[in-house]
Amino acid sequence: MMYIVGLDAKGVMWNPITLGPDRTALDARNTMLKYGISRVVIAKDRKPLGIVTEKDVARFLYEHIPPRQLDEIRLDTVMSKGLVTVGEETDLRKCAKLMLENGISSLVVVGDKKDLKGIFTKTDLT
Repeated sequence: MMYIVGLDAKGVMWNPITLGPDRTALDARNTMLKYGISRVVIAKDRKPLGIVTEKDVARFLYEHIPPRQLDEIRLDTVMSKGLVTVGEETDLRKCAKLMLENGISSLVVVGDKKDLKGIFTKTDLT
């Protein structure tokens, strides 16, 4: 069995791709396609407010009748607001446990002032 010793969130995080809360689902879709990613952090003044995934956009379109165009849907109405964040020094075992407990596949990494530092996914852990 292999153990990861001394690795923390800072060691696996990536610079996040962000959009403002006033941008649209179309902007999020285009950004995800452009960068080949499946989620975008919604932030304002480097403070994370939420996250939007491909599934969030699809779920919103499916559940809301009458349907709206992607360029009519603001990200602050689609984003998941219950962000699970960790500090840069958080041990990876704790990060994995948080993902499992919350049924999520990514964590947002924040600094001491809750400013956005990075993001990592379950794929980054494996």
